[in-house]
Amino acid sequence: VFLGVLALAFPGDFAAMGGWRCGLFCVAAGDIAAGAIGNTSPGTEAFHYGKSLASRHAFVAIHFLHLLGVGYPLAGTSGVVGYLAKTYGVTMATSVLVLNAGRLQRPVAMAVLTVAVPLLLTVDCGREILRPIALIFVMKLALAFSVAHQKPATSC
Repeated sequence: VFLGVLALAFPGDFAAMGGWRCGLFCVAAGDIAAGAIGNTSPGTEAFHYGKSLASRHAFVAIHFLHLLGVGYPLAGTSGVVGYLAKTYGVTMATSVLVLNAGRLQRPVAMAVLTVAVPLLLTVDCGREILRPIALIFVMKLALAFSVAHQKPATSC
């Protein structure tokens, strides 16, 4: 569904990619969207929260591969690489804050998103199709992955 919305909303951006580049873009963008949902599941949370905090930080850090997947097909457009670098930086900073927030993960996640979302909406992105992807990307890692959703919040 996410890819269909992108194709309908940004037909010029899809046409600019063409062929295998469009395929790479769709695989990476689809995985970002699927992860935003999947990362909130009890099974995913149990798997990742059973690992060390350092391991969870490493998991967030390797997600630059997603941005390479959506960026490479559009890299010839001015502004794309810079926008994706900013998206990665914002995502890393917000995810680190949330992962280290302890029992305050939920409010910290919402607080960092109130800063990250407007920032990602206002800076030059080169291709408008990247804006919704960047928003889903930061929500996937700062909110869906980094917050322990299944665990009840502990009292003070």
